[in-house]
Amino acid sequence: DVPTAAAEIARVLRPGGTLAVLANHERWHDDPWLVAVREVLAPYKREARFPSGDGKWEDDVPATGRFAPWCRATFDHVLTLDRDGFVTLVSSYSWIANLPDDERAQVAVEIARLAPTSVRLRYETEVLTSVALE
Repeated sequence: DVPTAAAEIARVLRPGGTLAVLANHERWHDDPWLVAVREVLAPYKREARFPSGDGKWEDDVPATGRFAPWCRATFDHVLTLDRDGFVTLVSSYSWIANLPDDERAQVAVEIARLAPTSVRLRYETEVLTSVALE
């Protein structure tokens, strides 16, 4: 509910205060082992209906009249992890972290089986900022 959320955020921000929304977008699509990881995760992601929404909220926030138009910036970065670190990362995804303990453990075992000993993941971080209006 964008209007309700925007009203609450605007309530706690001073006029001129900045709202920032950050998202990391995976840019690791080509390694065969990552394709296999995605196949393991896909049913859980679908079941959780993630990501939610259609991105329309980006237009809806400034349309409330409480925030200025978004400023957008993107940054590339690489995350290097060992196998255990990658399993921990995947286990922290909300649609995995919220699974029953035994099912989450099974997913972790499968991800560990697929992952190499050292992992390099490329991301694009998207940063949206907007200023609260009076």
